[in-house]
Amino acid sequence: MKTYSIFTALCATAILSATPAVNAAPLPVINDYNTLIFNDATFSSSDTQGRLAIGGNALISNYSVGDQLSPTEIASNDKVLVVGGELNFQSGRVFHGDAYITAPAVQNTIPQTATIDGTLHQGITSPIDFSAAKTTLTDYSNQLASISTTGSFVNNFGGLTFTGDNTDSLQIFNIDNPTLDSAWGIDFSNINSNATILINVTGSNAGMTDMNMESIISHRERVLFNFSEATNLNLSGIAVHGSILAPNATMQGGSGVIWGQLVLDSMNATFQQNHILFDGDLPSVPEPASAILLMTGAVLLHSRQRKQRI
Repeated sequence: MKTYSIFTALCATAILSATPAVNAAPLPVINDYNTLIFNDATFSSSDTQGRLAIGGNALISNYSVGDQLSPTEIASNDKVLVVGGELNFQSGRVFHGDAYITAPAVQNTIPQTATIDGTLHQGITSPIDFSAAKTTLTDYSNQLASISTTGSFVNNFGGLTFTGDNTDSLQIFNIDNPTLDSAWGIDFSNINSNATILINVTGSNAGMTDMNMESIISHRERVLFNFSEATNLNLSGIAVHGSILAPNATMQGGSGVIWGQLVLDSMNATFQQNHILFDGDLPSVPEPASAILLMTGAVLLHSRQRKQRI
């Protein structure tokens, strides 16, 4: 199943409104952003190796963004940091590209201890409609959670083995959060090396702590943990090998690293986010009417920049 750029797919859906659904694609809206936070976020003493998008106010200190982005990636999208509210950037660096801040300059704090390699845009229309993005991803998360499973898991004294059917290109599992959060390790069995793996996790208070995922490294670009019910997410003492979709969850505290993309409502944590983009094949789903709004910010921004060049 072929994958497509999410933002391109959604813009095409908006223009061709008669089309009922986008084709199969990884993580609607987040596209090539390493991390997408819909509301406020506080980051310190770590880094996001890829692009970072924050819908609310951002407090950043001793933190870098985008250091692992390649010249080709920058050429296709120079937006390394996007903030939909105010930016308090105490110290750190935005590598290679630009920062787009919705708040005007007078409301932002960006001292000399903070470096932006590209251009700093302030008081601009956000290239991302975060409200519409959250609606789309919440709906998508719920739709993924409703898909029937293709496999099951066994809990061997805290060691979880997810066993697939070795046939379907999309392997789907359900697990409750207490079982997942109390586990010490995850492994896969009878799953094709090219399969996409969707793990739907139930429960409002969710997390993964002190867990070993080393055995699933070869699958990590095609693994998605979907926390559709979560309002709180605790990640601590863990290297997550896969992407996380938790559009209504707040991550407070915690420590570790994720080798994948991360979607949250808000975040205040020292957590390293490595530049691995989800590359699995997820099913086509109907897009809500609000998805059309996702192109609005980018279109308005492009129009404004074009007028300034004329």
